Amino acid sequence: MNAPARTLHLLGGHALRSIEERVEQALVAWSRDWVREPRAELQLRAQALSGDAARSGDWVEIGGATGRIWIRNSAEERNRLVRAVLGEAHLPLETAGDAWSRGALAQADEQRRRCLAQALVGEVHVTTARAPDAGMFDFASGAVQIDCVALGVHVIADSGVLQHVPPRARAA
Repeated sequence: MNAPARTLHLLGGHALRSIEERVEQALVAWSRDWVREPRAELQLRAQALSGDAARSGDWVEIGGATGRIWIRNSAEERNRLVRAVLGEAHLPLETAGDAWSRGALAQADEQRRRCLAQALVGEVHVTTARAPDAGMFDFASGAVQIDCVALGVHVIADSGVLQHVPPRARAA
């Protein structure tokens, strides 16, 4: 009956906007090098992770200095990345792409992962193929889901991402 206490993280607009800004800055910089037609507006969305969030698909876990992120690597996300980096003519990459385009996409994907990790949890320490922990989906876990459809980004970050949120400025 004496279950260990757990910290509840209720994410407000300030924290989510701060996370969106950090990720957007990182993805805009990445886009300049990798995206065929970079957009000024990425239509990025960060939200508190809920219990009904998508859990299926292949995931890559990245451990950083202050926490962990999981990047989903589904066919849908890969196709969106192909569209952004190589263009529609390379879809599906498995049949329409050559060795050069597959290599370029692999480099773009790796750089995008590093860029996301740096923005969310700092210096990368370890990368493994692993799905998000079940506890990430608990109420008030502090986990955040970040999506950018145009670039094929679907990321879950643990509560470690909150360490990078600056304190709110108080009105004078």
